[in-house]
Amino acid sequence: MNFAYTNRHTTSDRDAFDYNPSSKEFDLINKQQTNYFENDLRRPALWWQFQVSLKRSIVFKMGTAVQTSQISSRSIRGIYHTNGKDSVINTYQRSTNLFPTANFNL
Repeated sequence: MNFAYTNRHTTSDRDAFDYNPSSKEFDLINKQQTNYFENDLRRPALWWQFQVSLKRSIVFKMGTAVQTSQISSRSIRGIYHTNGKDSVINTYQRSTNLFPTANFNL
């Protein structure tokens, strides 16, 4: 029997700038192309395996693994609406996977 746990947090913060004729540099922030992302991944996994040896040369193994994934994301874009606030999108996904295994050796 074995257990593993993954917990990962990632962010991406990208700013986009437009050309400013006054300063002759790219220092005007472009809110429509600027965005910020946060992602969280949690993935526990549990697996087990049984082995039966009938003789030295005959081995049968059977097992399975169960893994769940939970992913949450938040995206912020600087597109101002009539209310003057940024656009924020939150998403959440959850899934469960089963991985059966079998092995027979002579």
